[in-house]
This record gives sequence, structure tokens and C-alpha cells, in this order.
Amino acid sequence: MVKIRKPVWLALAFMCLLACLGLSSENRDRYKRAIDNLKSEYPEVRRLAAETLGILGDPNAVEPLVVCLKDENSDVRQCAAEALTNLKWIPSDEQMQITYLIAKRNWESLAMGNWGDPCTVGTLVACLRDKNEYVRQSAARALGKIGKPAVEPLIACLKDEDLDVCRGARDALVIMGKPSVEPLIACLKDERSDVRQDVAEALGKLGDVNAVDPLVVCLKDEDSDVRQCAAEALTKLKWTPLDEQTRITFIIATRNWQDIVKIDKPAVLVECIKDKNPVVRQCAAEAMGNLGDPCTVGTLIACLRDKNEYVRQSAVLALGKFGKPAVEPLIACLKDEDWPVRESAAEMLGKIGDPRAVEPLIDALPDWEMDVKIVEALRKLDWQPKTDREKIYLWICKKDGKSLREHWEQAEKVLMEDVSSGEKRRVENTVFTVISLGKEEMIDKSIQVLDQQGDKGMAEVYLNCGNSRLRQAAEKWARSHGYPILNGAGRNDASWGKW
Repeated sequence: MVKIRKPVWLALAFMCLLACLGLSSENRDRYKRAIDNLKSEYPEVRRLAAETLGILGDPNAVEPLVVCLKDENSDVRQCAAEALTNLKWIPSDEQMQITYLIAKRNWESLAMGNWGDPCTVGTLVACLRDKNEYVRQSAARALGKIGKPAVEPLIACLKDEDLDVCRGARDALVIMGKPSVEPLIACLKDERSDVRQDVAEALGKLGDVNAVDPLVVCLKDEDSDVRQCAAEALTKLKWTPLDEQTRITFIIATRNWQDIVKIDKPAVLVECIKDKNPVVRQCAAEAMGNLGDPCTVGTLIACLRDKNEYVRQSAVLALGKFGKPAVEPLIACLKDEDWPVRESAAEMLGKIGDPRAVEPLIDALPDWEMDVKIVEALRKLDWQPKTDREKIYLWICKKDGKSLREHWEQAEKVLMEDVSSGEKRRVENTVFTVISLGKEEMIDKSIQVLDQQGDKGMAEVYLNCGNSRLRQAAEKWARSHGYPILNGAGRNDASWGKW
């Protein structure tokens, strides 16, 4: 609750009394009190003071009220402007007129004014930095009407660090029309990609055909957002590609993914794989799979090292279409850090049906996030479990709690060996199996695993599994590792006793 101190209440009461009584300008003592309150640290006191001075009607209040037109508080500025209107005050020059219109929030007059003073440009440009969006929009419209004198400052504003200033400058240049075309074209070579992006968008809105060739060059810009803006601008300019190579470049720039995956030019796709935009790389990998050209296999294998998991997954799915030449790279993907990639690799290996994949797939079975896909792949390879270890893993995949309990001695041995291995996926597979079975005698061991080998994901599963002791252990682990515990969605891979 906000509390206003007593002196402020007194000032507010005094201002209201002045307004209600409609005191004349002859009362100099009360007039002085209002003038003094224009300098109060409290915006509401300043606002009421300005309002009261307008009611009093003393022309001596003009000068201090003009100062208030630049008050940091917009409500104070507005009351000062209205008070000046009551006092029949008229701005002495264009800059003061602009300041007055902004304070009064008369956006239409600001935007439609015929400003001719060169100094006015600087005042309006400064308005592009105003916190009020209506001020920025109106200033942009006014600058657009001024024309050539405003071009250079607006071009400079395109490079401002404040995004709102950049957007306001762009809109002003679009309103200006033809005088801004050539300066904007020159900015397509700016070192900042966000500037090039705004410029391309502005040229598209201007609709001047002189921008076509420079925009076509931008279809190969190193930044994908710039390429897209250039493509959209060219579309507005009714431009059509003159040859197949340019058409493909245009398709890539537009991010028309459905058309990108239909590209049948291997050399073009190889270049797309080098793109900074991961979605372009992902679509290029998919297109290579659709094309089926053996010369792209090496490029797809290189994609398996991409930093983006979706690019790697697309490469895995594409390689799967090449059959046996892809088996070894796909086997390596069974150890990828991201489970969608591992899952897709298992799926492709099952479809290819090469017996070389059997042992690696068996070795990958203790993977809680994708064990079902591995079993499906092994089934396609006519695999049947032969050892106790393989049987245990199969029962876990099938969530066969009955068989695991009946053979718990063997199961416990296999699972404890996996814990000792230190491999994250084997360790998780063990503790999540224990949780799903609801093994009370394994709680202490599970807590020990969390303390010694756990991470944030494992702790979240313990928190949400439904066992109070494991929850307490997870809370303790989180506190000791500096993690806050929040309400909401968290990892919930296993529930206590669900099997």
C-alpha cells in the first residue's frame, strides 16, 4: 500500500481548494504557493499545481508552465499544456510548438504539421526516443512529411541501438517516399544485420523498382533474417526469378520449407547445409534424403556432428534412406546426447535390417527414454534375448513388473552393475526401474546414487515420483546444489510402484 506523507496531503488539499474556489489572479500569496509546488518532488502535486494555475488565469504563470512542458512525468506535461491553452498562450517557434503538441498529446496535429524550420528535424528525431509509442509514431509521420532535410538524420537513426528508434526511422523513411530510396539502398551494405533487415523491409513497402537488383543481392546475405526480408520485399515488388539458380536462392530465402525439401540440386543442398539458420540445414538434410543421390552421403554424415539436434535427427532420417552404406554412422548415433537422435537412429537401423546393428542395439537397450524403439528395431532384426541381462532389459522395456519381481535376484545384479558402470543412461535406467517397481529395500541405494551420480533431471524425477523419502532426498540435493524448487511442470519419468 502506498502511503503519502502529511505535507503532501496538505499541498493536495490546498490545490484542490484553489481549484474549487476559483480564486482570482490578485491573490499573490496563493499564486506563489502554486508556483512553488511546480517544483515539488511529487508528480501529483506538480500536476495539481499546473492545473490550478490554468484555472487562476494569471499570465505570469506562462513561463514556469512552459518549463513544465518538458517535465519527466507525462501527466504533468499534459496539465501544463492545458493550463497554457487556458491562458491563451501561443508557442513562439516550431520547436516550442512541437513540444507543446507532444505535451498535450495532440498526435494528429504533430503528425500533420507543415514543419519547415531545419532545427525542427532534430526535435522530431529526439521524439523517436520518447517512451510514449504515440509520440514516436507521430514524430515518424511528421518527419516523413518534411522530406529531404530529414533523410540523413533518419538514416543515422536506423543504426540506433534502441529498436523503437530504428523502427520509427524506418517508418518515417517509408512515409517520405522516393527521396529515401537511394539512401536506403546504400544501407543494405551496413555491417549490422538488423539495419539491413529494416532497410529491406522499408524498400519493399516503398515499392520502387530501383531497389530490385540490390534486394536480389541480399538473397545471399549471410543473415537468414535479412534474406527473408529481402525475399518478402521482392515479392511486394512483383519480382520473379530469371533462372533456376536464382529461383532456388529465393525459395531458401523465403523459408518456404515445403519447397526447400523438394530441391533436387545436390550442389545447392550442400551449400544450404552450411547455412547459419538451423532450419535451413534441417530442410536441406531432408531434401538430400528425398533426392537419394549417393554423392550427398558424406555431407549427411558430416551433419551428424551438427550442434543442433534437429539437424542431426534430419540427417539420421535421410541417411536411413540410403540403406547399408549408412549403417555404421547410424550405429554411432545410438550414443548421441539427445534421445530424438538416438531414437531415429534405432528406427532407421531396424528398417535397414543389417545384422551389424544387432549388438550395438542390444548394448543401447538400457536407455529409459527410447528403449521401446530399440526393441522394435531388434524385433525387425529377428532378435530374441539369449542372456539373463538381455531378458532383464526386455522386461524393463515392456514394463513387465511381474517378471522382474519373480527374477529380482538376477535383475538386481544386472542393475547394480549398470550403476557401477557410471554411464548416465544405464544409471538412470536402473533408478527409474527401482522407482517403478516400488522397491522399498532399494531406497537407501537410490538416494546414494542421487548423491553420488545424480543431476537436475534425476532429482526432478525423485521429487515427482510419489515417494516421500526420495522427495526429501531430492529437496536436500537441490538445496546443496543451489537449485530452487518451484511448483509446476517437472520431469516425471517414473512413478513409485506403477509396475
